[in-house]
Amino acid sequence: MKRTNISKFIGIGLVTACGIFNMQALAASDKFPDHSLQMVVGYPPGGPTDIVARIAAAEMSKVLKQSIVVDNRSGASGMIAAEFVSKAKPDGYTYLANASLHVINPSVYPSMKYDALPGVPTVADAANLPDFDVSTWYGLWAPKNTPDEVVQTLWKAASEALKEPKVIEQYAQLGAEPVASDPATFKKFNETEFEKWGKIVKLSGAKAD
Repeated sequence: MKRTNISKFIGIGLVTACGIFNMQALAASDKFPDHSLQMVVGYPPGGPTDIVARIAAAEMSKVLKQSIVVDNRSGASGMIAAEFVSKAKPDGYTYLANASLHVINPSVYPSMKYDALPGVPTVADAANLPDFDVSTWYGLWAPKNTPDEVVQTLWKAASEALKEPKVIEQYAQLGAEPVASDPATFKKFNETEFEKWGKIVKLSGAKAD
């Protein structure tokens, strides 16, 4: 089955007791953004992914001076939202907010219709894999071919947002600490996570279809 890619990273990390919140990339040209943006969340309102995303969206909208509409498209472990974003225009106005399952799903669902960006958290002594740390993390992804300038603009907005005392406090209440990382670093993290979880899924024999 043909897959479409979601392959742009923001490079913002939110380290929690059980993971890392990574934001996917969107930045812009001189005029970006000139209208509202759409943050597509792969889970229902009120859940962990939604709460984490809305905190970031509220502050990013102030930095970007544009509203960010949170669009919940829940179902299929976040894959409904991911597929929707993968088909969106790569202009930075539509991007995905999802949990770490985004990089695990490709190993569990071989017939999924889009390619997730590589990414995999670590867990120790599981299935004889050293230094393997199980963690839940959250991130933002943009459609493939989103301009690098747009990615950088959104990354800067996210970075500024996560430095705000109010945001830091809100995440602290969730047991999380915001950590900024550039897009390249987040991309590498995704690749590592994808590889590790791929091994775990293969060893477990888990397949959903």
